[in-house]
Amino acid sequence: MARLRRGKPKFVPEVAAVSFSGAEALAAGKRVFYVTHLGAFELTRAGLTLGCVFPGVNVQADILDATRCRIVLPPGGAAAVETLSGPIVSGESQVALRTLLEAQLRAPPAPQALWESLAVDAPLRP
Repeated sequence: MARLRRGKPKFVPEVAAVSFSGAEALAAGKRVFYVTHLGAFELTRAGLTLGCVFPGVNVQADILDATRCRIVLPPGGAAAVETLSGPIVSGESQVALRTLLEAQLRAPPAPQALWESLAVDAPLRP
């Protein structure tokens, strides 16, 4: 990924209107995921946790320094965040987000194995 210019942060401490409350979903026992152009995050009791990033993403510069929210990293810090690779991020295949989340909820494997197992050749459908 080549960043031409820094965009507006997507994770911010406050918003003007709330259309979905991750905190309420978490309190109700739901798992909450956010997938962006930078990587995949899960809201946990510890906070917004970075699970993995896409190729070319610098965890420190592109995520930690660019957001005003606290991001929880895995043990080992930024160097321990997994970078996804393969067809899932090259455009050769697409991933059905619903399928990804359903698989994650059934049996949470390592992020790379999860993404690779869900690559599909057909376009996403509503």
